[in-house]
Amino acid sequence: MPAIAVAVSAPAYAASGGSGAPTRPVVVSAACGSRNTGTFRIDVGTFAAGEQIQITLTHTGSGSFSATPQFTHTGSGNGPYVITGTGADFDGIIDVAFSLGQNGTGTVSIVVAGQNGLTLTGDLTSAITKRRDGNSNNYMCSTA
Repeated sequence: MPAIAVAVSAPAYAASGGSGAPTRPVVVSAACGSRNTGTFRIDVGTFAAGEQIQITLTHTGSGSFSATPQFTHTGSGNGPYVITGTGADFDGIIDVAFSLGQNGTGTVSIVVAGQNGLTLTGDLTSAITKRRDGNSNNYMCSTA
């Protein structure tokens, strides 16, 4: 997965060695959708203007996936995505669709990390696993 570099000015606390670096609570959750789809939800408490988080999706197993973030970000395709705070809470949704062959199983995992000295606490990871039943449109799903 290619890395995406974004040039931004780091908040003052990052330049000062992290002194006074803020901590933000995060809750990441996953839900099974219908057939080959699923959804990740990322909730960040008061996300100050200029603060940044990075969201990374990875795939293991067979097949592939596509992701559709429902928020403003830098990054493309399946990410990673960098989100810059606007001074409000962040409530982001990423829709994922699996492309699996006959009896294929794949997992998409999500990890959220603070950037430029921002510390995140809480549930920072989650995953959706789908298994295709034969060559049908029936998909078994589990989340973690």
